[in-house]
Amino acid sequence: MKDRVMNKTAIDNVFLPVRSVSALTPQQAAGMVARFQTFGFVILDCEPEMQSKQDFVQLQTYFGPIIRHNQSDELGILPITLLPDYPDYANTHHHHLDLHTDGAFEQVPPAVMAMQCEIAAETGGLSCLVDGYEVYQYLLQVDPVGLHYLFEPDVFYIERDNQAAERAIFWHDRDGILKIAFRSDNIAKIRVKPHAQAVFERIKQYLADPTHQFQWHLQPGEILIFDNTRILHGRTAFSPYSKRQINGLWFEGQPALRPVGVTSS
Repeated sequence: MKDRVMNKTAIDNVFLPVRSVSALTPQQAAGMVARFQTFGFVILDCEPEMQSKQDFVQLQTYFGPIIRHNQSDELGILPITLLPDYPDYANTHHHHLDLHTDGAFEQVPPAVMAMQCEIAAETGGLSCLVDGYEVYQYLLQVDPVGLHYLFEPDVFYIERDNQAAERAIFWHDRDGILKIAFRSDNIAKIRVKPHAQAVFERIKQYLADPTHQFQWHLQPGEILIFDNTRILHGRTAFSPYSKRQINGLWFEGQPALRPVGVTSS
């Protein structure tokens, strides 16, 4: 497994072998939540023969109610697969997918996202993650003035279909926890205030550097769960003939999932 890691984060810190979501022991559930709180993400290694969509949705027990996407199925699951008839959705193509947070066009983005692998891409299709707290710390060092601009409530405008939001890129919730919403691809309509354009480009350059990324090739049975208001995610390109099939879920989050030591003060 470890040859699939190309990053600075030790896989032993975030990888958790289990039978299935519905069969989590109290100790395993506590370990899952602890990893999520500390690192912003966790990978469950379920036994493939125990995996199902019905088992996948049991994550709502730990991560709160499911948030439906306009492409969700009857269980609330979003299929992440090749769909040539949907060019406006980043999850439907095989090209490289820039790092982003989901639902940036929502005033309240989903708190948690999970991805269940049914069929892995033969080559490529690696999940890429970057910790938004590390982006914040980087900008604090190299461009503190630009970083300040990113907290302005109307610095960033994003629109897709009939959904649009004017928002900050960084903000603090009512408990002082740092949050991030970011997207920079050409699929959505995006505008950044002129005085924040330079720092926006700094973020893009930082995210594009593979040395800042955690990369993992999800395999059948594995479930990647991450804090969508902290962790930016993307994907490397894969073959247009691939049968890659990933199931996605959004969750509202739970109060018990408060991050550990992640305020920006």
